[in-house]
Amino acid sequence: DKLGVPHFLEDCDVGDLPKVMAAIERGIHLRIEDDKKQMPLHKLARHGAVLEMRKLLERLDTDDTTRATSRFDINRADKSGKTPAFYAAEYGKVDVLQLLLDRGCDADVENTAGWTILHAAVSANKAQAIHVITKHPRVDAKKLINHADKTGRTALHIASFKAEEEVITALLENGADPLHQDKSGNDSVKLATKTGRRNSRELLELHVEKKTTPAEGA
Repeated sequence: DKLGVPHFLEDCDVGDLPKVMAAIERGIHLRIEDDKKQMPLHKLARHGAVLEMRKLLERLDTDDTTRATSRFDINRADKSGKTPAFYAAEYGKVDVLQLLLDRGCDADVENTAGWTILHAAVSANKAQAIHVITKHPRVDAKKLINHADKTGRTALHIASFKAEEEVITALLENGADPLHQDKSGNDSVKLATKTGRRNSRELLELHVEKKTTPAEGA
């Protein structure tokens, strides 16, 4: 069913989920992309279309005509280097994020800026998405938490000047290093200070103080 492919991509893009599900069930060609190299999963992830995505993945795994498995599509990056999980993280679609991680998506994939899905969730201030990512058994949270992008910034750097205190706390609890410096020599405390984020700065400073102050009686 290749005749309806352009309409199928458009329905995925705008989130017309009844039409999307009907197209999947009637066997429409699924391994397609637009000029941004976004496949149906990229588009559906933004809408939190977990039922439609699950059905699509099931079809990819059972349809011999595709000659591909769903894991290829799950980890497919668009022109900006984003996999479907990036969009789930950015839009806070935790059910979709959980599905993609359960199905084996790679949490370590970098986009063109060197960001991971954790950077994306933090930048969008999505605390629940951060929890799903860092607590998932397939994710190496210790490795991901201090992953630096191309400017040397970790997710905590981004959080220090952009996210709420809840996000900063979640990162610190997972081992984020507030003294890690980016390529310009800024740690998270400095960035919070430069951007006037007083509450964030105080939270980070308190964490540093607790880590550097010897325990009583030590």
